[in-house]
Parts: sequence; C-alpha cells; structure tokens
Amino acid sequence: MNLDELRKVPLFYGLDQDYLSKISNIVSEQTYGKNEPIIYENEEGHRLYLIRKGRMKVSQTNSEGKEVILSILSKGDFFGEMALLGGASRSANVVSLEKSEVLIIDYHDFKQLIEDDSGIAIYLLKEMGKRQRKSNQVIKELSLNNAEHRIVMSIIRLSEELGRIKEGEVVIKNMPLQKDIAKMAGTSRETVSRTLSKFEKEGYLKKNRRELTIFDYSKFVDTFS
Repeated sequence: MNLDELRKVPLFYGLDQDYLSKISNIVSEQTYGKNEPIIYENEEGHRLYLIRKGRMKVSQTNSEGKEVILSILSKGDFFGEMALLGGASRSANVVSLEKSEVLIIDYHDFKQLIEDDSGIAIYLLKEMGKRQRKSNQVIKELSLNNAEHRIVMSIIRLSEELGRIKEGEVVIKNMPLQKDIAKMAGTSRETVSRTLSKFEKEGYLKKNRRELTIFDYSKFVDTFS
C-alpha cells in the first residue's frame, strides 16, 4: 500500500511515517462491482472499510419494508466502524453505486491499531458522534409532512457529501438517480422530478443529465431549509 495514498485517508491524518508503514502492512484491498452488496443490516461485523475509489449507498429498511437511503459515501469516507468498536451488528446496508475500490482492516488488526494509537480512537468517536447527529437529522426530516422540504434537505445533504463548491456555486457530478433521491426523501420519483423541474424553472438550479448545479447555494439553503 502506497504511504502517500494512505496518508490522504482522513482517518490517518497526522500519523507519522513509521506508523503509516505499520498500517500499510495490515490493509487489504478489494474491488466491488456496480450494485454489489458490501455489508448487510443486522449481520455481525468484523471489518472496517475505507473507500479508495467509487461511491457507496448506506440504507436501512423501515417498518414498512421500504428502503430509506441515509447517506452517499465517496472517496475518503469509511464505514463499518461501529460494529468493530462496540461488537454490535451492522446498523445499515451498504451497496456500491459503481465499480469501487475499498481498503479493509480486519477486527483483530484494528483493535491492535487503536490500542497503539489512541488518536485514531478519538477521531472515530468524534466521527461517530457526527454521524449519529446526522442520522437523527435524517429521521427528523422524514417526519416532515412537506415532501418538497424533504427533497430540499436531501439535496442539501448530497451537496455536503458529493458537491464541489466554487464562488458560491455547488456542482454535484454523478447525481444519484431520482428514484434514489426519492428514497432519501421518503417520497415518489415523480414528486422528485416535479420538484427539481420547479426549482430549475425558478432559476435556483440546473440539471444536465447526471450533473446538478446550484447557482447560489447559500440562497438556496436560506430560502428552502
């Protein structure tokens, strides 16, 4: 494993060369095809995954048996840490949205890793706290009666997760399909299509195949959130 590449993984920011070398010896690599399941909700977990290339969909099944998308992960993100830290079962499903490459650290190696460097454990706890707050926000959003508002909040989440901002303009490349946005917002694909078309006519954004541009992101957030 290339140390310069490993150093770019947020989980390992700030670690010195010697420690990165130790990590490189315990990391394995694996490639997943498009729409290939990686972990299943409620299964026992033994691995931590770090995304090297590609995108992953994190979802749960609600009480009605419908899929609810919680997040879209991309390069540099990681998942599977809660089962490793707490010995609990997986809390969500993770499926690759495209051909993806991941780095994998096994439970026993990971346990030794955090025993050797508490900084990684502290970072993980902070990240888990952020993710828990984010999950709570998703649940709160889904309880809203206004479908348009739920769609707006989903677009804002996608902007934070996948978007690139420049001079106030946000561009989301490889935008999830409308059916997936509908699963994030707890509504129908048709409602998502109508809402996006409305925002486009009003001049807030522009769609170009799988690319979405929000012209004035701050104004969009202030107006609709």
